[in-house]
Amino acid sequence: RETALMLKEQKMEQQRIMQDHHETQLSATENNQLAMQSQLQAQHAEYELLKKEQAEEQKRLETWKQQLENQALQSEELKSRLEHEFKDLEQRESNLKEFQKSLETESQAHAEDLESH
Repeated sequence: RETALMLKEQKMEQQRIMQDHHETQLSATENNQLAMQSQLQAQHAEYELLKKEQAEEQKRLETWKQQLENQALQSEELKSRLEHEFKDLEQRESNLKEFQKSLETESQAHAEDLESH
């Protein structure tokens, strides 16, 4: 009977050891799963952060592009205005030269008229 009892105790001890081993394996698997889940969450958070940063960068680039386009338009408008003013000044200069010629002609005619008298 003692041998049977000892064998039964040994068998129960082996079952306890096997149960502990099984629980340890389960615990290790759970820990691995939790670690992997935690890593995935961290990677997802990093991805979301990068996505947000990229969207902000895209917004900045769009703003810069819009500013450059506005500056280009302003430059074109300014160039056009300056060209118009330059043509206007050229026309005024031409008109002044014509006026000066007519004054010189008139003055010369007046001087000749005075000389003849």
